[in-house]
Amino acid sequence: MNFIRPDLFNFATKSTLSSTFKGQKKNIKDSNTLLGEATLQSLNTQLLFEKLIHGTLDLDLIQVCALMGWEDNQWKTKEGQKAMRHWWLSALEKNQQGESTICLLMVVRVVLADTERYPAPKDIIQIMSNTLETLIKEDKYVCRNKQVLMFIITKKANELAQMAFQHQKLVVKLLKEANLPTKLTIVEEATILWFKTWLRSKLTVRQKMATLLNALLQPLSISQQQVFAKTLLNDSTLAKPISELRKIIENYPEIIYWLSLCDRENQFRAPFNIEEINRLNCWVGSGNYQSLRKLLLEITQQVSFDPKTLEKTDNRYIFWENYQHLFRESWLLVSENIYNTTTGIKHLKNVKIITQWRYPIILIRIGNYYILQRFIDVGTSVDLIMIDDSKRMEELLSNNNIRHTEITQLSICLIHDHLYKWQADLAYCLETVFNIKPHNSMIKITQHMSKNYHIDVVNSEFKLERKDCVQDWYHSAQSRWTATQLQAAKTAKRYI
Repeated sequence: MNFIRPDLFNFATKSTLSSTFKGQKKNIKDSNTLLGEATLQSLNTQLLFEKLIHGTLDLDLIQVCALMGWEDNQWKTKEGQKAMRHWWLSALEKNQQGESTICLLMVVRVVLADTERYPAPKDIIQIMSNTLETLIKEDKYVCRNKQVLMFIITKKANELAQMAFQHQKLVVKLLKEANLPTKLTIVEEATILWFKTWLRSKLTVRQKMATLLNALLQPLSISQQQVFAKTLLNDSTLAKPISELRKIIENYPEIIYWLSLCDRENQFRAPFNIEEINRLNCWVGSGNYQSLRKLLLEITQQVSFDPKTLEKTDNRYIFWENYQHLFRESWLLVSENIYNTTTGIKHLKNVKIITQWRYPIILIRIGNYYILQRFIDVGTSVDLIMIDDSKRMEELLSNNNIRHTEITQLSICLIHDHLYKWQADLAYCLETVFNIKPHNSMIKITQHMSKNYHIDVVNSEFKLERKDCVQDWYHSAQSRWTATQLQAAKTAKRYI
């Protein structure tokens, strides 16, 4: 059915346009035309086209806009290609005279060709692009950043990425310097390729470009984070079996920290398959922890020349390798002196300065528990503690500096010793009291020794050997903790 009468707008044929200005009425018929005959003649695209076939013109901005909106197959002809070349040369002449608007407008229209459907006719924009490419190759287009423009219009994302990387800049930075739009598909592609290049570079190069990487990754939306994470998890150089991946990822502390932040969002893991999730677990668990090992041993060597101290430090570190599959995040807490004198530490985001404490601490998050594993100091004077006040711990970790007393004043749910055969007792306590289980009952005790803690803790000889140690430790701990806090010494209760 036709609901609109065919003669509905017939009245318009007899009407005239008029306007009121300063109290006076002016009829358009009196001035012949709204723009004037000369202006209309100058916008005759067919006439402009024919003139451009023979040479350059002194074009106005409005004429350029008219030409860009002219849909005609003549652009595809030999004469059309001549006209397009002269059109570009006309714009470049204006540019050399200091009038850059026309040239800039034409460049932007070419650059935005893939992102716009209207009002750009496909054919004319494609011919504009091809002609501009030719002029750049002929050095007719004089511009400091013409190579960037060339990569954009020829859709060479990899070359654009490599150029940015070699100049130690982000892809977006290159385009901004060239006064080009940045919201382009090719920019997204080139940025991913830049990221891949960083991943595959040598350690020294990655460290040098770490600040740029952080600038790239930190402001991303969750959907963008997922794209970059998938790129990482499936990269040919890093998509290894978990046993091999563990050995590699310790050299990527910036990525480990970034993934840990991303993984705080519940929706982050949604698009990943099982293999990707397993690799992600390795990055945020093993990776976070392994990345700190070299640093920790280096610090230990700085503080103490005693080989036994280094061995004890390594053994305390090794114990927590049994629980890496449960790690959500891990941090290294060091004194200000260690922070200022240790190389390669300041660019790491999961390193915090702790005051009122001399030696390094590794802070591990498992579920909603925060475990403080202290290092270097002897077992009778330093304890392992676990905090269950996750909200307050998150507040403390939001700062770069943390006071040791701020941590020890929190709700402590576990205090444990580091004396003879402490590992088996601690593993048993974590399982029976907190339901925190190691990857296997055969836990690593040292680099070359593993034991079944279920068997050890019920062994009478083991209990006898541990009893004297634990009692000595508990007596010493009474000077460091209040009676209320020592209620968290779960293992000690078995021996006292």
